[in-house]
Amino acid sequence: MTSDPRLHLQPRRRGAYGTHVAMRAGTGRGFDDEASRLTFSERVASRCRRPAFADIVHEVIIHDLNNWIRQDKPTARKESSGRFTDVEEVRFEVEGDRLKPDGIKPVVFMESGLSAADRQAWRNWRKRVAGQLDKAE
Repeated sequence: MTSDPRLHLQPRRRGAYGTHVAMRAGTGRGFDDEASRLTFSERVASRCRRPAFADIVHEVIIHDLNNWIRQDKPTARKESSGRFTDVEEVRFEVEGDRLKPDGIKPVVFMESGLSAADRQAWRNWRKRVAGQLDKAE
């Protein structure tokens, strides 16, 4: 892993949630252990307001989750499904090193119990993402 604490921030576009920023990291000497990588990653994450995880978490899991919600939201609304509206929060349980995880499991917190069909929709998403993670490794 190569990292340089001198990050270059560059505004990309203005969206509904504010200005999106692209970051370019210079290359240089990497970190020797997880503690050093996590210390640096936590510092950068606090500035970007995102947790320090491996890039694959954001590139595959978060990206796919956002796409699935965007594409399936109209169908869920027509079905009066709570698969998105009843979900309070989605977290990820990471096994092993957060920057080089051995496994990632989504944990869904919701206001009320989901129907069997809604639970199955989340399971199907989890299986699809697991397949993408296997391909990415």
